Amino acid sequence: MENDVGVGLSRIAKGAAYLFTGTMAGKFFSFFSKVILGRHYGPEQYGIYVMFLTILSISTMVATLGMGEGVVRFIGYLKGKRKRYDHIITSSLFAVSLTAILVTAFVYIMKDAIAIHLLHKPDASSAILAGLLAIFISPLIAIEVAVLRGIERAKAVALISNAGIPAGILIVAVLSVLLDLNINAVVFGVGFVYLFVFLSYSMIIKKFVEIKRLAPDFKTVKMLIRFSAPLAVTSLIALVMAWTDTVMLGYFYGSKVVGVYNVAVPIAKQLGMFLGFISFIYGPFCSSLYARNKISEIGRIYQILTKWVMFGALPLFVIMFVFPKAVINILFGHDYLAAAPALRILSLAFLINVMLGLNGYTLIVFGNTRFLFFAGLVGGTTNILLNYILIPRYGMVGAAAASATAIIILNALYSSKLYLSWRIHPFTASYLKSIVASLISISIVGFLSSMIRVTIFVAVLFLLVFGFVYAMLLVTIRAFDEEDIIMVRKLGQKLDLPVEKWIKILKRMVR
Repeated sequence: MENDVGVGLSRIAKGAAYLFTGTMAGKFFSFFSKVILGRHYGPEQYGIYVMFLTILSISTMVATLGMGEGVVRFIGYLKGKRKRYDHIITSSLFAVSLTAILVTAFVYIMKDAIAIHLLHKPDASSAILAGLLAIFISPLIAIEVAVLRGIERAKAVALISNAGIPAGILIVAVLSVLLDLNINAVVFGVGFVYLFVFLSYSMIIKKFVEIKRLAPDFKTVKMLIRFSAPLAVTSLIALVMAWTDTVMLGYFYGSKVVGVYNVAVPIAKQLGMFLGFISFIYGPFCSSLYARNKISEIGRIYQILTKWVMFGALPLFVIMFVFPKAVINILFGHDYLAAAPALRILSLAFLINVMLGLNGYTLIVFGNTRFLFFAGLVGGTTNILLNYILIPRYGMVGAAAASATAIIILNALYSSKLYLSWRIHPFTASYLKSIVASLISISIVGFLSSMIRVTIFVAVLFLLVFGFVYAMLLVTIRAFDEEDIIMVRKLGQKLDLPVEKWIKILKRMVR
């Protein structure tokens, strides 16, 4: 057991480090491309570009049929069984190619209707036409990323998708501005960036996977669709959940309140990025363990990773929960301060999501996609009903409370299923100790911050106080395990941090 757990933690930490680095670089490139495009083209033309990206995202989700997670799961599972999995690759790409053609054709036929009735901009039709290349290729890229997840090639995805796509779009933005091209040229350029990414991934997959048969296996296609269809519907439900509060706020209060509220949502969602980093390798590696019936090893990896994800998310949570006004004022300005209560509620919900760990991903590993659909249906229905009840009376706070409740219910269902079926849960003695330590540290910082006026300098100072108090409490109550040392060493190696001194201290403090 120890060997499998140690190998798993090492691989997951390595992948997470690559993805973290690539994501941070990508956010840097993305920020500058948005600034360049927004300033040069103005709100109206830039708005067309943003709406194209939304159409691209929805089209990709529909065309992939939720198959990405199925591909990851089955490749990992077959690797665990030491069987060939090239038929999973060819069959999934074949199926998604067909759906991508259908979705692209639908968007082409409906481009004028979308531009006039949805975007209220007739001239946006030409931008949608220019984006058809990206709309077709994006679902194929999603499947290739799933394949690379399955074979645990996080470095390639971090370099090409997380950093490379934003960098490519930044180059397109700069060239479009220098050549004084219209926004349609930018959208068309995005298609060529995606084409380059697709070809790059194809070469990498060809290098690492021996594909003996290019023709699809229709039994495999059927199996993938049967497994992934509930996930596709669950994704659509998640999309509805993500937009219900915004739509209902707009209906009852107007666009101004929607604009204010929607600064809180993306800020709070940043807490979930740590789950995204570790899920990349977690899914395929645990699928290979499941193929060998190593349930206890999966449970132990789940426990260790949940604790470390919480470690990563806590500093961000403290900033959002204790200093919501300061965070919003720094990022968006004084006009959006009314969203502070909503940010506090949403950040608490997303922290609970983090504290319960990769429960949904683990259910996918175990093949429980139908339960995920059922839970998503319950969560989505709850979200819609609570938004309808709470928004008219409480406005943004009601919207945040409704979304937070739905998130908590969804996670409660996931975690209950994991425990009842496989006795998997994150609440080890060391994890409970770390939760107690975090509650004490947050309470101290919250009490101190209530006594003085909060500025940027004060917020940073209190964050340092929190970090110091929390670290001291963790050491004092011995909230560490042997596997934590593996995580520290691997992250230190990949991020080039001097951690050996800290590892020596941790070894003394392991309970």
